Amino acid sequence: MAHYSVHVGTVRRGIGQNAIATAAYISRSKLLLTVTDKETNISVDLVWDYSKKPGLAYSKIYAPEHAPDWVFDRQVLWNKAEQVENRHNSETAGKIMIALPKEFSEEQNIALLEDIVSELVSLGMVVDANIHNDHENNPHLHIQHTQRELVKNRYEEISFSTIKNRDWRGPHWVNFVREMAAEKINAHYFANGFELQVTHKSYAELGVDLEPGVHEGPARNIKNAELVELNRQIATANAEKIKAKPNIILDVLGMNSPVFTKEQIAAELDKRLYAGIDFTKVENIEQAQNELSTTFLGLYEQILTCPEISLVIEKDLKGRTLYTTTKRLELEERYINNVEALHKSNRHTLNLKDRDLDHQ
Repeated sequence: MAHYSVHVGTVRRGIGQNAIATAAYISRSKLLLTVTDKETNISVDLVWDYSKKPGLAYSKIYAPEHAPDWVFDRQVLWNKAEQVENRHNSETAGKIMIALPKEFSEEQNIALLEDIVSELVSLGMVVDANIHNDHENNPHLHIQHTQRELVKNRYEEISFSTIKNRDWRGPHWVNFVREMAAEKINAHYFANGFELQVTHKSYAELGVDLEPGVHEGPARNIKNAELVELNRQIATANAEKIKAKPNIILDVLGMNSPVFTKEQIAAELDKRLYAGIDFTKVENIEQAQNELSTTFLGLYEQILTCPEISLVIEKDLKGRTLYTTTKRLELEERYINNVEALHKSNRHTLNLKDRDLDHQ
């Protein structure tokens, strides 16, 4: 199943962050931040070196056409971004993290990156884009972008604007980025021949009766970390909901693809049932496994025979039996019927051929 994860934030001095340190980390490079004391005028270089840290798959700075050469020097770029901010609690850069499709090749993910970045650059941003692939099946894009546009100063030189672009922050900006990223990912899934899709909408907006997990970050590597335990509790609660109402699995699959196979149903059900179990705390693992297998088989049979699932085709061109949700099928049937009715109307001729209305 396609995975969607987009996080939008800022680099904040108020919590000890700076744009040089975060840029060095996401680009796996060694960068210096020059700090000058206002009273003594003494300058000191602070160094962040992540050049030996593995996992970088791609790294490039993108900017508007009128950008000067210094923009493409990462150290100069982010030092200037820091210097233009005067307040001790300033936000010196924007951050975006996007999970990339693990089904894509590196070249396909770079093409997706450039499509996303082009949207941001068109707004006037300078974008430092980096792909990390440091964990198996977890390619992700780190973007750090400027919060000020490039403009001509009184000396006719290109520098950062004296005013921040307020459209590049806040809830509206977060919603824009999340929706834009989902649209770009879906377009590239389609262009690369994948029958998958993602959505930026929440479970609640989609009518899926499950609670989303929380982002763990580094906590995943800490035994008994609070966020890890919270996610385990959420997964356990979701598994109980699925046991009471197995067709929730169909809603989950329907978020990412209009059709799905028996194998996908089984894989999603299996994942959801096992997600909340900490086997290190189970006394009789064999008994627990047997109980889970029995529960799985019972729920799987209920899903395949429930009225919420409908057969689409016995065998497609790849030899797969495909299913969809009944509500999606009914919606598409209503849509086709409405198109046919409009086509037959003298006032709404759609210039369609009969083959254009083939239900299959």
